[in-house]
Amino acid sequence: MEPGFNFELPATLRVRLADQWDIRTTGRGVVEIEGGDMEVDVLAYKGDPGDPGRDGMPPRFMGTVASEIGLPSPGSLTAADIGKWWGVAGTPHAWFYNGTAALAKHENYVQVGPVGPAITISKGTITEGDDWGFSLEQTDTTAFKLNIVAKPGPKGDDSVVPGPVATIGTASDFDGSTAPAVGDALVYIGGGDWAPRKLAMSPGVFKKDGSSADWLAVNTGNNWSGDYATITTLTIPAQPWAYEPDVHALVEFMVAGNNVRMDLEARLNSVSGPLLGRGTGSSVGIFENEWTPRTLVPGGNETSAPGASSTIVAAGAPATIHLVGRRVDSTSKLRFETRKERAMLRVRPMPVIA
Repeated sequence: MEPGFNFELPATLRVRLADQWDIRTTGRGVVEIEGGDMEVDVLAYKGDPGDPGRDGMPPRFMGTVASEIGLPSPGSLTAADIGKWWGVAGTPHAWFYNGTAALAKHENYVQVGPVGPAITISKGTITEGDDWGFSLEQTDTTAFKLNIVAKPGPKGDDSVVPGPVATIGTASDFDGSTAPAVGDALVYIGGGDWAPRKLAMSPGVFKKDGSSADWLAVNTGNNWSGDYATITTLTIPAQPWAYEPDVHALVEFMVAGNNVRMDLEARLNSVSGPLLGRGTGSSVGIFENEWTPRTLVPGGNETSAPGASSTIVAAGAPATIHLVGRRVDSTSKLRFETRKERAMLRVRPMPVIA
């Protein structure tokens, strides 16, 4: 065939890719034509690995439409919508947008399981804390308690609206089992309750003077050797609380005898009962056969804590105060006299806390 001669003939081209020669180095291939057929061995080789594909988009359910006509057109969607899917009412299928020209339909994508047991939530603890917090505490298979930590809000302004009118007697912490009386005070009785009670206050002073018919003008006569002589008594009615008698008295004595002293004493409930007070007499002989006063002041022959003394009169019990002249320091015989002029006895019940 001469150079430069062009000819045409029908041919069938079959291309076989063969990874058998080093086409990268030679850049050559072989074409065979036989009987009008052309067969070409095209040297081919594997390319370099491509770049990693982008991360897939997580499915994002966009709701259910009434029918397929209501599905969005892919042409109206963008790359930001890849991964969105829609359901069609009455079907278990899902239509996904993958960035292609059509939505991809996934058959039976929506699987509905059996109805599970109902969960119940009840109120748990509510406590105060620095910040809000919530926690669920399981109490049974399907039961939970909601515990709340509540953060206090800011303090509000003081109210300018008066509160509702109420009475002490209708308060929840008022114990009205004992009806109040005039003069009662509201006192705490324990257990968070308040009640009307009479305060343990002295009712005043019980008094008696020498003009009383039972106030004696004592005259023992000469050669008297007794230990005591009763002058008068005063009975204090029962009080609603325990008390100690606070006694004051004044009586004039005349003593005829050598080196003997006669004291004025107040005793509780008997002439030899607990000592309530004493008016000490002088033993100086110059005062013999003269009227000298005995001023009685509160006293006692024991030391004890308040509320524990033998001179305490129990609540609800009457008491009798005995005013007597008592021989002291001598057993010699004498004459002992008292007189009613200027004589007096005053007793104030002083409440004590037992």
